[in-house]
Amino acid sequence: MKFDIDVSSIFRTVAVLAMTVPFTFSLADALSANAQLSRQKLQESKVQEVYKELQGQMVLPCIKYRVSKADTKLEREAKNDLDEIFGGDVAHGPACNFVLNTRR
Repeated sequence: MKFDIDVSSIFRTVAVLAMTVPFTFSLADALSANAQLSRQKLQESKVQEVYKELQGQMVLPCIKYRVSKADTKLEREAKNDLDEIFGGDVAHGPACNFVLNTRR
């Protein structure tokens, strides 16, 4: 069996590889970055869903807390509602600031 070495064929193969390998790596990096960005947005949207749900539950009690006079039945009910939402005692003023001053 006899092998003929064709220099032009070898050179052409090396040239094609030299041109396609960087493109292949850059394409793989771009696809990886896109997939990672999609996963990150999905995680952020889950966090935003939790915030929106929590804020939705707190709006009415916070409005009641803000408009009520000190040491009234309405203020106590609003505080109890907020405590119930969180499952324990909370700082009512800062919690309502978070809810009422956050843009949606």
